[in-house]
Amino acid sequence: MTDDERIAKLFRYAQVGMCVNSVSHDVNNLLGVILAYSELLSVDPSISVESQRMLREIISAVRKATLLVGALTDIARKERTDIRIIDPAQLAERALSLLQYTIRTQGVNIERNFQGDLGTVAVDLPKITLALVYLLMNALDSIQGVEHKLLRMSVCKNGDSVEFAIWDSGEPIPTELHQKIFEPYFTTKSELHFGLGLSLAQTIVQEHDGTIFYQPERGFVILLPYHNRHLNRA
Repeated sequence: MTDDERIAKLFRYAQVGMCVNSVSHDVNNLLGVILAYSELLSVDPSISVESQRMLREIISAVRKATLLVGALTDIARKERTDIRIIDPAQLAERALSLLQYTIRTQGVNIERNFQGDLGTVAVDLPKITLALVYLLMNALDSIQGVEHKLLRMSVCKNGDSVEFAIWDSGEPIPTELHQKIFEPYFTTKSELHFGLGLSLAQTIVQEHDGTIFYQPERGFVILLPYHNRHLNRA
């Protein structure tokens, strides 16, 4: 792939991102209409038990879709600080939901190890969601040619920080490359990859006073402090 082709590809992605940001607001409005009328119908005593069941399914699906579109809107909109308080497990699920279709179509098994009682953490939600998405996409790329596709995501407390670990069943990164994997434009994958995901994830994590590193037995690990001086100032 030539440099011009790479630039054209990046430009196209940027334009698509702007369209997603615009369309997602309209989709949310349409989902709101479906939800409102479904809830009104669900309290009608004249409808059958089976119809009640189907309406509950519709309402549940619309609420899930609304959350998914909301997460997509957050990461697609123009960059701005958006500090929110969130349960780390919900943050992990938020990132996974954005790649749910890819995970399902690639036949990837997901193993979740989420510790209970994680408390809450203050984060720039769109940015941290993107950092996790970058790591998840890196893991999905690593297991494309693997027979048994497994992705393990763990969330737990680690001292004064919350720890996110993303491991996949692909080949471990060679030791001699560990010092290079966070460098911009460095990639061990095909020419279709830009080598920016891990670098951008590192930048985001560092903006949160956190750290990110790689260990073959645990995958990529993010440590985010519960008390973030940078975000507290914001």
